[in-house]
Amino acid sequence: MVGLFGHVTSSYAQGPVTSCDGCNAKEVSISGARLIPPPTELNCTPGNPVSATLAVTVTANDNVKRYSIYLSATLKVGNTETVVDFCSPQSFSKSTEFYIPVTWTCGAEVEIGNVFLAWGVKKADNICAGGFTCNNIVKSKCAKSTQIISVAEPLVANFTSATACVGTTPSFSVTATATGGTKSPDGSYPSLVLDIAGTVFTATNFTGPFQAQTSIPLPPGSYPVSLTITDAAGVTDIETRTVVIGSCVEPLVADFTSSTFCIGTTQYLSLTATATGGTKTLAGAYPMGVLDAAGTTFTFTGFSGPLQATVAAPPGSYPVSFTVVDENGVTDVETKTVVVGTCPAPEPLVADFTSSTFCIGTTSYLSLTATTTGGTKTPADAYPTGILDAAGTTFTFTGYSGPLQATVATLPGTYPVSFTAVDANGITDVVTKTVVVGTCPTAGARVGVAENAARNKLTVSTYPNPHNGRVFLQINSPVDGIADIDWFTTSGSKVDALKVNVHKGVNEPVGYDVPGNNTQLIYRVNVGGSSTSGTIISGK
Repeated sequence: MVGLFGHVTSSYAQGPVTSCDGCNAKEVSISGARLIPPPTELNCTPGNPVSATLAVTVTANDNVKRYSIYLSATLKVGNTETVVDFCSPQSFSKSTEFYIPVTWTCGAEVEIGNVFLAWGVKKADNICAGGFTCNNIVKSKCAKSTQIISVAEPLVANFTSATACVGTTPSFSVTATATGGTKSPDGSYPSLVLDIAGTVFTATNFTGPFQAQTSIPLPPGSYPVSLTITDAAGVTDIETRTVVIGSCVEPLVADFTSSTFCIGTTQYLSLTATATGGTKTLAGAYPMGVLDAAGTTFTFTGFSGPLQATVAAPPGSYPVSFTVVDENGVTDVETKTVVVGTCPAPEPLVADFTSSTFCIGTTSYLSLTATTTGGTKTPADAYPTGILDAAGTTFTFTGYSGPLQATVATLPGTYPVSFTAVDANGITDVVTKTVVVGTCPTAGARVGVAENAARNKLTVSTYPNPHNGRVFLQINSPVDGIADIDWFTTSGSKVDALKVNVHKGVNEPVGYDVPGNNTQLIYRVNVGGSSTSGTIISGK
């Protein structure tokens, strides 16, 4: 510490004079010194400048009146010494105080010593006139004292605390300090006692900051910490505070994002909720999350990743909240207002189809491809129902989104064909067209892939091959009878069997819906002891 004070003198003093010959008088002495205001009222903050008045008490032991007085002394603040002097023409007969203003840095000790006093013994004496010198006084009317008077600042115990994290475990430490009071000759305080939540640390001859850390990590919470400092004069100061140890876990944070989309004229609110921080279960999950979306509540348990929820919502503003609870029961709630707009009117529902014909032998087939556009689809992005009436044969489809396929064998002629589409709102559109089916050639016409074909023998052709789930076998038998049709996988396992009537020399079409996800099947046809086989493959 550095003391900050100047040479203090009255207008009468010339000094400083620290001694004169024969200064051994006993009738006047310095009896004490004090600070004004007292140390307890200085508002002293360690390290900051502080100002006060040093009041030095001079006592006339024989009650004889003296006229004028001169005082000089060594003023020590911390490790810095300065000689101050004071000369006053005031008279005194008993005890009187003389005032010296001083400024120093808070935290340093203040001492006054090596006091020299001189005084006048006659009313006409003014030893301060022209500046004090030893010639101004009657011999032996002076005194010298080596007594050191300490003016101690108040003893102040103080500490700071800090929490550090080792993983998720808090590490708590305290740094203790002391200022003021009376120190031992070596500049130390005799005793320090630090109590951290019941763990006690002690030190003797304490001089500088004292650091302590609990050997057992303390969980998050509030803990009492007290510091007791005892100085060399036996004065004690105790500082007690409640210290809060925080958690090393990141704070629990609930959050969500929102978006809207339309299916037809219905607006949907889509939410994605997330949670971070907090304490998870041993399985790495949060015990519970509750998402309140426009009045609809979704509850999730044991979740670790993003949560999804979708709800239909009319246009408007909605409060949406997401509440997450962690393993320790800590809760965080995120609430936002979400605006749901109006969906544009859908394009009109349009049903349509195209048609084509083909021949297998002399049999005509009508092939239809139906499509639907516009209207309102279901949440699964599909149309609920499509009905295709093809030359008297009705095909019904549900939950479709792409083109619809249908094939039917017909006689040559003109046929009405209709396709009806129904959307998610029950709106219907119907398209009707007239389709002309021509006559197939009577000989030499075959569409498809022929396997093992030969005249006057059992022959089989397939169409379409590759197929899209349904295939036709065109059987031309050399005899009338029953055709046994067996289906096998490529590993030889039998999967199906059919029996159909065939006529000699007639191309008989036989439709077959291929079961399951078989990508390749082998067929074997047997009529009247003749047999042939072949392979069909999937075009999906």
